[in-house]
Amino acid sequence: MKTRYRMSSAFRFAAFADDFTGGSDLASMLASQGISTVLVFGSRPVSLIASLSAQAVVACYKSRSIPAAEAR
Repeated sequence: MKTRYRMSSAFRFAAFADDFTGGSDLASMLASQGISTVLVFGSRPVSLIASLSAQAVVACYKSRSIPAAEAR
């Protein structure tokens, strides 16, 4: 059985970046427009992300800097 998580009603946007630079650039742009943003590095449990009270979450991965077979 899958566990379902309820996102905060303020949560509106999620993005997955293929490297830390792009993710931090996007998070910075969102924050500069007054959108409360959380930047997450790497894989995090869904329960953690679901508990955030931000309007946007940007998750950064290192898929650009690892071999293609390891990227997901």
